[in-house]
Amino acid sequence: MPADLWTLTARIITSSKSYTVSATVLRILLGLFFCVSAVLKLVSVDDFELYIFSFGFAAFDLCSLAARAVIIGEMILGLGLISGWWHNFVNSVTAALLVGFSGFLIWRMSVGDEGSCHCFGILVEMNPAQSLLKNAVALAVLAFAWSRPTELFAARHDDTSGDRVPEAGEPSRTGAQRFAAWLYRHKGTVAGVISAVAALAILIINPPDLWFRWTRGESDDLNVSEFRQYADSTGVSSGRKVVCFYSINCEHCRRCAAKMAGIIRRNAIPEESVFCFFMQEYVDMTEAVSIFFDNYGEGLHLPFHWIYPLQFIPLTNGSMPLVCLFDDGRLIKEYDRLTIDEAAISEFILPPLKAYSANTSSISR
Repeated sequence: MPADLWTLTARIITSSKSYTVSATVLRILLGLFFCVSAVLKLVSVDDFELYIFSFGFAAFDLCSLAARAVIIGEMILGLGLISGWWHNFVNSVTAALLVGFSGFLIWRMSVGDEGSCHCFGILVEMNPAQSLLKNAVALAVLAFAWSRPTELFAARHDDTSGDRVPEAGEPSRTGAQRFAAWLYRHKGTVAGVISAVAALAILIINPPDLWFRWTRGESDDLNVSEFRQYADSTGVSSGRKVVCFYSINCEHCRRCAAKMAGIIRRNAIPEESVFCFFMQEYVDMTEAVSIFFDNYGEGLHLPFHWIYPLQFIPLTNGSMPLVCLFDDGRLIKEYDRLTIDEAAISEFILPPLKAYSANTSSISR
């Protein structure tokens, strides 16, 4: 590029008006960036909550709520950046969020994690290094926009009442201008209403699993009388067991398997207390199930058995996945993928094991 063109470009960028316009455009784009990130997470929120749960920091129900809290927070921050209102507060929170997420990404890189960070859900996969670079660019854009703050509709609000009578020769305000001035005067109320609507919409579009557990009745899809023969032949009818019914090619079954694997690991549930039944979809089901566990079961290779489709589908009434609790062959509780109760499963399996361990210790003494 010729030197004179460089000089002209620099003058345009650094001129007061152009600088302000550039800062405003970049701020709006950054806000849209946060909104798009929130929408893409919401589209694949099942995977996002499983990603949070995979770290084992908290129970699944809390991770499910945390996933939606992150999405709501990103959406509200994005709208705040677009509006430019309360720019110091919004920009400070945005910067803190980006720095905090960057610290998390550095930690993930330090332990060798190269998996997707779910910043854009599963539609746009980014490893921690790529996401860290993205955050650095976002911080640079935020710093530039912060240096020349502007506010949406502020130019229309040139008096405190918004109803000033125009002076002689001054053009009267249009309806749109008066409405923009009204919005700015009541921006606190407007922001509160929009934030509440956004949060409510996100929770309605994809409610947390707790909601389904509270609102749905108990599942009764399993044909218990037909299942008895399989329970007896596999040993499921003895003791307390968690029994899962999966199809290898079912997307819901894959998510359920990942959820159950997290519950088993986090609560230290013995693998022998869990049994899986698969619908036979391949000639060599042993290899197919092994791949299924590697990809969706956190590497847990649980005991399993497969059943021909003509017997499997009537057995579950076509519902998959199912997770059932059995006590000596008696069905105690049945869940679908959205109503799984981590606490109930843990309490069902672990107390008898602890009691057995205590009795064994007392006998040995």
